Amino acid sequence: MPTPRSFIMAVLLILTASPLWAATNYQDWWWNPDQDGQGVNIGQQGNTLAASWFTYDQTGAGMFLILAGPVINNKVTGDLIRTVGPALGTPFNPDLVVETVVGTATLTFSDANNGVLQYTVNGISGSLAITRFSFAPLNPVGTYLGGATNINSGCTQSAHNGQFFHSAAYGITTNNNNLNIQEAIVGDGTCSYAGTYTQNGSRISASGLFSCTGGFGGTWSSKEILLLDDAFVMSNLNLKYTSGETCQVSGVISASKLQ
Repeated sequence: MPTPRSFIMAVLLILTASPLWAATNYQDWWWNPDQDGQGVNIGQQGNTLAASWFTYDQTGAGMFLILAGPVINNKVTGDLIRTVGPALGTPFNPDLVVETVVGTATLTFSDANNGVLQYTVNGISGSLAITRFSFAPLNPVGTYLGGATNINSGCTQSAHNGQFFHSAAYGITTNNNNLNIQEAIVGDGTCSYAGTYTQNGSRISASGLFSCTGGFGGTWSSKEILLLDDAFVMSNLNLKYTSGETCQVSGVISASKLQ
């Protein structure tokens, strides 16, 4: 089978989002497509999340409510705060900004791309299912150079178990929603990853089949591929070797775009 480096290569087949040890980053625009006209804007720094829910009050007037706090077990709980301030067009006086607690909320994420906002506002309770909002198409096509780290477990050959790192070059092409990644591992062989991908806001999720030199291959998937202007970061990559070896692999890849 490919050496442990190749395993890591496989990590590259999906383009995602953060170091192996990091939790999911939920920063994005979120909405419910069945309730167009309201949504949640989420910012995240480290393990602290701030969500701005734009919706409507009992009179039908627009309002923004803020929820902020640490992410614990994929969940944020806290007060909902509404603010009023200086009228538009008048000199901005920060002393006129007033914050009022109007309720409480819990934002729970079931995975990297889906969540539920449960709330009580001015005595009215409800819930809003949300998913990442795709505003503009992402294009992963290009040539990249970077590295990957992964953890292999359950391998038939004990030498293939453990944590490994490797460098590689990646070429990514697409055709409609089909994705192909060619990986050239430094000092090792090559792997080819083919599958389909879906855009989820600022992320891409993908899955399919992979094959590597030496007759090794299997299935791969990732729900968290973050595309930047000049790079991609892929986290929560899962590989399952079914040919040439039996292994479970989880990993992360980050690579800079060459062209």
